[in-house]
Amino acid sequence: MNKFLVVLFALLWAIAGFAETPPDTMWTRTYGGPTSDEWGYAVQETFDGNYIIAGWTDDGTASNHMYLIKANYDGDTLWTRTYNHGTLAFSVQQTADSGYIITGSIEVYLEGEHPYLVKTNSLGDTLWTHRYDMYNDDVGCSVQQTTDGGYIIGGYFHNYGAEVYPFLIKTNGLGDTLWTKTYESYIHAIRAYSVQQTSDGGYILAGHTSVEGTTADDFYLMKTDSQGNTQWTRTYGGSEDDEAYSVQQTRDGGFIVAGYTCSFGADECGDAYLVRTDSQGDTLWTGRYGGSECDGAFSVCQTLDDGFVLAGYTEIYEPEYVMPFYVVKTDSLGDTLWTQTYSWYEDCEARCVQETIDEGFIIAGTTHDYDNSNWDIFVVRTEGLGIHIYDPHLVIQIEAGNAALHWQLTGPTTYDIYGSDTPFTTGTLLDTVTGNTWTDENTATRPSPYFYYITPATVP
Repeated sequence: MNKFLVVLFALLWAIAGFAETPPDTMWTRTYGGPTSDEWGYAVQETFDGNYIIAGWTDDGTASNHMYLIKANYDGDTLWTRTYNHGTLAFSVQQTADSGYIITGSIEVYLEGEHPYLVKTNSLGDTLWTHRYDMYNDDVGCSVQQTTDGGYIIGGYFHNYGAEVYPFLIKTNGLGDTLWTKTYESYIHAIRAYSVQQTSDGGYILAGHTSVEGTTADDFYLMKTDSQGNTQWTRTYGGSEDDEAYSVQQTRDGGFIVAGYTCSFGADECGDAYLVRTDSQGDTLWTGRYGGSECDGAFSVCQTLDDGFVLAGYTEIYEPEYVMPFYVVKTDSLGDTLWTQTYSWYEDCEARCVQETIDEGFIIAGTTHDYDNSNWDIFVVRTEGLGIHIYDPHLVIQIEAGNAALHWQLTGPTTYDIYGSDTPFTTGTLLDTVTGNTWTDENTATRPSPYFYYITPATVP
């Protein structure tokens, strides 16, 4: 066997068509204690079909702790872990070794907050931690494992002049710093909340920046090369506040950015807002979503049908006030296919949405019980839309250095073979075959690990 590591997922599905109606709710759960407060900021479907949820808890004390929850397919808790005093978690990702990487901040006495990175094994047990001392009140908002096995951390820092600017920290696989980049404009304050490695090995960073001569903010997007050197920056917005919180590279090499807009909203407190760009950050289209009250988005992802899903919050005043999760599904041009709200207590805010392997959605955030003044993590799992998942028997062999895939199932006879270096994304179409076997003769050029997806090419 060569050094090429193959990870094969049993993701064989048939697309039976999408109805433009919201999906049914599979389950809702809250996580937290009766005397403590918990906040949810990130969720991801894991390799085993379960879910990992990150945020923080105060454990009923005056000190916060990073909080990691592993839930099963039905939302029931498998285990929980807390990490270090004075820590907050804003981002989590499962790593190629089936463990987890978490970033956020740690509070240091007389110094303020610093970016903090925690690596765990598959059971959430700590393997190592790193604190990155910069200035003061510095926050790691987003983390991703990079193709070289290291990590990229994005966030913002306060310099000694109290201005706010973005940073990137690139580490090796053990969290040791390879390089740090800060991006001071000396004109505009800039906060960054979301980072992703791009297909060219560089990085895309999103947040918001102040507009010179006003008190307003604009969406801010920055593209760098693999060493963090700025290639271009873009701003998007109008005369009022417009703030971005989430970015993802799209399959065509462009970007989708989500947040809220007051400049173009129906109400002075804003609407959820999407900006779709090409690979150079030039606007292709924008979309505004919401009603007559306050609406916003904190998370967006491209879906397998080339549309998008965004999640955040909306306000409803009749028949009584509630602020539920707000989820919008759009087509590839940003036109609304459906919207849905989800509540537990009166006050809910969705911070993360991800598409699941059956093309449903997993949504995480926070809910507030005003009667008990208690905050809990709130998670919603929706049904898949028009999807049937087969129960396949899959075999993979390494033959003469090549990956040979064999599968058995009833139904379609023609299949699309996709490959990707990122789990739970369709990736690149490698081939279309008739039958139940296919050999990848290009394993020497594939990254490690590599994920194959076998998808029926016709409706059964």
